[in-house]
Amino acid sequence: MPLHYYRRDDGALIEEFYHATEEVPDEIKCKDGIKAFRDRTAEWQRPSSRRREGGKVLWPMKSRAMGVHPSQIGENMRRYPHLEYDNRTGEAIFESHQHRKQCVKDLGFVDFDAA
Repeated sequence: MPLHYYRRDDGALIEEFYHATEEVPDEIKCKDGIKAFRDRTAEWQRPSSRRREGGKVLWPMKSRAMGVHPSQIGENMRRYPHLEYDNRTGEAIFESHQHRKQCVKDLGFVDFDAA
């Protein structure tokens, strides 16, 4: 299921809200009763652009796509000692652009967000 973004009436952005593609509502009601409307502009931004602040990319960067199940972290650390993982979520952690580039190459992934 793709990730969808909603903006509350008070302006706050809600991230990581999943729906099956054919069932995506344009309006949702938050737990506190405030309405939120789908923000398609936020959905179409590249992931790397959402990590920018003042024109600079924020590091370290985490990746779910290159992550593993938390129980597999030890095994992957032995195979790829230069790659770190978040112990709670299993997300891969990149320290810099060069580190990310090297990890993508080593694991055989393709980085479509590369600059």
